[in-house]
Amino acid sequence: MPDRCLSFRDDDEVRRLLAGASVVVRPVQWPDISSRDNVNFRGVFQDEVGWWVDWYVPRIGGTFLDPPGTGHGPRTYIKPPLAPGDILVGREAWRVMIALYIEYRADGAHRQLRGDEVFWPFRPWDSSWRTPQTMLAALARIRRRVGSVEAVEIGEVTNADWFDAGFKGSEIATPTEQALAWWVTRYGPDSWSGWVWVFSGLEEVSGE
Repeated sequence: MPDRCLSFRDDDEVRRLLAGASVVVRPVQWPDISSRDNVNFRGVFQDEVGWWVDWYVPRIGGTFLDPPGTGHGPRTYIKPPLAPGDILVGREAWRVMIALYIEYRADGAHRQLRGDEVFWPFRPWDSSWRTPQTMLAALARIRRRVGSVEAVEIGEVTNADWFDAGFKGSEIATPTEQALAWWVTRYGPDSWSGWVWVFSGLEEVSGE
């Protein structure tokens, strides 16, 4: 199965994966339907062809082209960033250290680069942190085989899924409550709504 790179901008999420999390939850990125004005996205669904987004355009007066939830409105097929069997290659914040070492920001781990990993422009004198998007797949230490992919509304993600995503709960907060606190910090105060991809059954695989 192919390798698929996914960027992890949040160090907490990286640390949860390194600690054994087997679920990753990501917001669905709605397709750009530039030919339509005032588009409303209804949800994400799956059929024998693939995943698709159901959407509608409100009429003047507040009525719709078709009733929400019927599944008979206009649709646009979309592709999840990962599919079952894919290898998730996790990119994270990193930097180049002196003597051709790289350091990972999430936990300070570092290792020496092999000769075939030296790239151009390498800039070994620049020790500033680099964004996950700039990490070569060969430098990634997070490699997980994807077991399943599901699209749900974020409120339907279960406590068990959030637990498997690394939110272990406490005496004062459930895994879902812990996830909520992290999610709104990561994606914004109004982000606890809408549809998300749930990538589950992640299994660690060798980088070789």
